[in-house]
Amino acid sequence: MKISIISASHREESQSNKISKILKQNLYKLKRSIDLFYLDLGVTKLPFWSSDKKDGVDIWSQTWKSMSENLKNSDGFILVVPE
Repeated sequence: MKISIISASHREESQSNKISKILKQNLYKLKRSIDLFYLDLGVTKLPFWSSDKKDGVDIWSQTWKSMSENLKNSDGFILVVPE
């Protein structure tokens, strides 16, 4: 089973990040064999749409490809969002 935890705050070391880390630790305690993907939007910047993408310039490949594959292969999601 693969679970994605997404800390949706854009601030580094946010409360959302701290809560996400606690959830990650607790999930590992419950089941050591669980496959977790952790995405912290305060550290990993999502690429924004630009005309370069539409024109075929490969600006997203390194950042987005890995994230996309992990999210596609997830069986469940935990979203931790700021107020």
